[in-house]
Amino acid sequence: MKAQTKKVMKIVLLVLSALIVAGFITAIVLQNVLPQDNEFVIWFKDNVTAVKVPVAEKDAEGNDLPIPWPYLPYIIQCLIYVVLILSVCKVLRTIFNVKITKSSRVKTIITLLDALVKYGCGIAVFIFILKAFGVDTAALIASVGVLALIVGLGAQ
Repeated sequence: MKAQTKKVMKIVLLVLSALIVAGFITAIVLQNVLPQDNEFVIWFKDNVTAVKVPVAEKDAEGNDLPIPWPYLPYIIQCLIYVVLILSVCKVLRTIFNVKITKSSRVKTIITLLDALVKYGCGIAVFIFILKAFGVDTAALIASVGVLALIVGLGAQ
């Protein structure tokens, strides 16, 4: 009974992950296809792809009032990135681990691809979180590329 419940939960998680990825891809396509003054495009740009930084309001004397939760937009954008990247990771890893007859060579390649997706998603989450908080990630991405080249040449 427990194994069946675990299997059902895996299927539900996979379906939910696939729906999240499909929904985000659909939203991106609609943003590019629909006119820019469409209500959906405006909402999607304001709430998903762009971060609105809260502006301090003024009191009667003209002093800035404290902003409650000033980092909330950044945290929401980070959560969107994390959910999306982990959903893509879950879908890809499930595709790699489909139960089919595999030779030892295919199993080795699938294990390598699975590890690549797992670590790639982890690095992507880290970079997107830094980018959401305004850190310039261009040098970090270049460093990761150079490190991958060194590891690849070393493994050869």
